[in-house]
Amino acid sequence: MQTQQQPTQARVNKNSNARKTVQSEISLLMQKGGIPIELHSTAKLATGDKSFGFFAGNEDRANYGHLAHYGLGGKNPIESQKGKLVGFQVELHGPDFAALNLAGDGTYNVLDAANKLINMIRFRITKNKTVLREGSFKSIIDPLPRILKPSKVGTGIENGLVAVSAVETQTGNIEERNSGLRVLYLPVDFSNNDSFVFEAWLPSQSGGVDAALNNHLLVVTALGVEFPK
Repeated sequence: MQTQQQPTQARVNKNSNARKTVQSEISLLMQKGGIPIELHSTAKLATGDKSFGFFAGNEDRANYGHLAHYGLGGKNPIESQKGKLVGFQVELHGPDFAALNLAGDGTYNVLDAANKLINMIRFRITKNKTVLREGSFKSIIDPLPRILKPSKVGTGIENGLVAVSAVETQTGNIEERNSGLRVLYLPVDFSNNDSFVFEAWLPSQSGGVDAALNNHLLVVTALGVEFPK
């Protein structure tokens, strides 16, 4: 397999320069007749899963096609098969896009399982059998909130609620200049018959997705421009 290094283009950005670059790229393509697009591919996690495919029609095959927002009829995710993807971003959501309940069963098992997933999962982006980028999801997904877990004080037997503290994470999207979201800036041009593969995996020696994350959603967003047929 041929590997193509792109040190000047493929890079992870954690500041406003990423948004400026993405905005500039999209503006130039719009001047050439392109239409801005935002594509989404979703993997519904199941206990023990170790491999995940994005923008490959897996949603339809797994009976949750309504969570796929990209072209399904060609070799790449752009409906017209011609255009350019500029940036990629990853998010983790609760079942049916509910907010992440990090406390889970009360032991913060969801937080621990999500943290393990984010730090262990790797990805590879390939165009026409040429690897454009391989890396870790922790570089292109926002870090989880830092939770100060509650602890029992005293020896009383009365049940009660204990407050916890958390640090808020940034919000926004790939284009917003003030967003603190982690983004992978990787321009990928597509013409007819160009193929695209976005795959992710956990180490074969791992136990796969923890049961606490069953039915949670791992979402990859791609921002770009499409040239209509």
